[in-house]
This record gives sequence, structure tokens and C-alpha cells, in this order.
Amino acid sequence: LMGPISEYSIENIELPSFELGWFSAPDLCRKGTPDLGTVAVITYARNTRPYRELHAALVDRFGPSVRLFPSSSLSACFEMVTAGLGVGVLPIRLAQTRIARGDLQPFDPGWSVNPLRFTASYLAEPVDRVAAQAALIAREVASK
Repeated sequence: LMGPISEYSIENIELPSFELGWFSAPDLCRKGTPDLGTVAVITYARNTRPYRELHAALVDRFGPSVRLFPSSSLSACFEMVTAGLGVGVLPIRLAQTRIARGDLQPFDPGWSVNPLRFTASYLAEPVDRVAAQAALIAREVASK
């Protein structure tokens, strides 16, 4: 899950995070760094922590007229950015293939967003030893 979950009955095992970066279609970056106050920013769904944090940061920097385009499909986000419909705040690791193909261009707007944080979360009471062991295995595998 994009966690942690703040509930006393939930145990959260932290998993490795994913760094987010700013990306655009190559044509958009040829004109210079995109103006985040006017271009659409494509990112995670509205009810997620990454969306809320990005929205707050953009409004602080550019005012309430910023344009965010939320999507619950990460693959759709990448496709929309590649098509030039806006810029995206997306996982750097998942963008590498598209960058190598020339479909995406990273850019630096002068500030970054928080990495995605994930947890393996499960009910702590009543104790579920299988879920607890699975969460620990998930952390070990994800760390490799």
C-alpha cells in the first residue's frame, strides 16, 4: 500500500520508497523548462498522498489556478505525458525505458516532490502470524 496507515490496530512494515521525477515529452522541453503554473501536471489519483502533497506544493508556488490532471492508471499517466498533454510527476525507475527510447525527457523545475512511500500493512490484532511473515518477506524481496 501507499502507506503507512495511521490506525492503532494496523501494523505497517516499511518497504523501499520510489523517487519521483519531473518528465515531459521531448518537444515540450525543447522550449525550455515547462512553466508549471500554466501546463497541466499529470499525476496520481486525487485521493492519494502524492496528489495532495503535489497539489499543495504547486498551489504554494503558482497559486490556485494550477492544473492537475489526476489518474488512477500509472501507465495512462506515462502515455499522456509522452503524448505531450502535460508534464508528469512519475517514478524515476519506471521512466528509464521511455527515456532511453526518447519518449520522455526529465527536467528540473528547481524543486522536487517527496518519494512514494509503501508499506506492507496488516491487522495487528488479532495477531495474524502469516500476514506478519508475508510482510517481512515482502520487505526482504523489495529491498533486493
